[in-house]
Amino acid sequence: VWLLLGLVLYSIFTFFQIKKERENQPEETDFEAEQRKLSSGWFFYVKNIGYLIVGMGLIVQGSDWMVQSAVEIATILGLSQLVIGLTIVSIGTSLPEIATSIATIRKGNTDMAVANVMGSNLYNILLTLGLTVVIAPNILTVSPAALALDLPFMVAVSIMCIPIFIAGFDITKFDGAILLFYYGSYLTYLVLDAVGSSFESSMEWIMLYAVLPFTIAYIIWRVYKYRRLVKKLIP
Repeated sequence: VWLLLGLVLYSIFTFFQIKKERENQPEETDFEAEQRKLSSGWFFYVKNIGYLIVGMGLIVQGSDWMVQSAVEIATILGLSQLVIGLTIVSIGTSLPEIATSIATIRKGNTDMAVANVMGSNLYNILLTLGLTVVIAPNILTVSPAALALDLPFMVAVSIMCIPIFIAGFDITKFDGAILLFYYGSYLTYLVLDAVGSSFESSMEWIMLYAVLPFTIAYIIWRVYKYRRLVKKLIP
């Protein structure tokens, strides 16, 4: 219930932010007026509503196939459903977001790409998890393994992104490489833990005593560089 309440509050905040942005926008150009005129016909709405219905139907059916396949793979490989959910299912459900973000970046809409990722994560936690808990016949229990690794990792990555995003209000390619490296390391650790590999402890040591200090040092350097830039612009 609290998650759904958070979703409602976030949606209200987003609505007023969009309304405020529209009020601050300049008057539309001739091209924008012509574009709005073309999109006001009945065919425009019929076509897009049709695409919406077909797309939602494919998503529902695809989700059902994905869950069934993931459970069968987990059974055959002897892996836990938690590992399959954190790897195959999570990657599969994120593919539409990846495709959307790449398409928007290619069109130059970088703000929309970042907003898509952040918004989808917020709605996944608030709406998907909240609605699932509300309609579930039984109380959902969180695996001790998720509490020990996955949840702290998610919180740590979220905290790590804050100084990266605000240090100059841009995300560099190196920032993206760091995020990809962390995700690859996370998936590798899950697989090593699932198969009981002896390399698991070595990877823990590398991540804790090598990668983590480097990441902290890099974040401090980004913030320091941004503060120097601000001092130059604002004497």
